[in-house]
Amino acid sequence: MHDRYLRVNRYVMADTGLGKEAGYENDAAMRDAVRAERAAMDPEVRAAIEEIERRFLRAALFGDDA
Repeated sequence: MHDRYLRVNRYVMADTGLGKEAGYENDAAMRDAVRAERAAMDPEVRAAIEEIERRFLRAALFGDDA
């Protein structure tokens, strides 16, 4: 079986224009608003959303649903 590995490269975030389209000043403002909204959530709701996101990411990276 092949060993799997994940290499992460970090880059400065480019402004894609999606933030402006969503009504924010820029992408960073949209990201900050999403983070603030997430922080204000009920802990159980936040945990459920994080689990769903974990499953989506795992499926995208590894093609499975674990």
